[in-house]
Amino acid sequence: MTEVRTPDNVATVRRFFDLMRAKDIDAWGELWAEDCRIIVPYPPDGFPSTIEGKTELLSGFRRLFSNFETYDYEVRALHRTDNPRVVIAQWHVTAKIASTGAFYEGDNITVFHFENGKIVEYHDYFNPNRFGAVVAALP
Repeated sequence: MTEVRTPDNVATVRRFFDLMRAKDIDAWGELWAEDCRIIVPYPPDGFPSTIEGKTELLSGFRRLFSNFETYDYEVRALHRTDNPRVVIAQWHVTAKIASTGAFYEGDNITVFHFENGKIVEYHDYFNPNRFGAVVAALP
């Protein structure tokens, strides 16, 4: 009998954050499924509540990350769940916005859903009032 190896989704989440720190959106994009989606339950004004598809996602994140002069994070906790396809991350982000020189700092809880080792859904919970400054500064 052939053993089926389960993808290490926690390792993928760690890589996800490392690639964001490096602002390597091309490599970061390889972690996502083509039909992925981001869900933002509490978006700030001017930011969508969902982003559908890898093409749309990469376009938006290239725009977002091009306006960060610096970007860093601290993963405070990674939680495996009873469902091996779901990982929850608690993390803190700090960034300097290039167009304004302002600093953004926030706490996020993100729920990652995986299929075949790729991110298919990403639920991001954060303070929309704080993130609104990042959205308002986008060119």
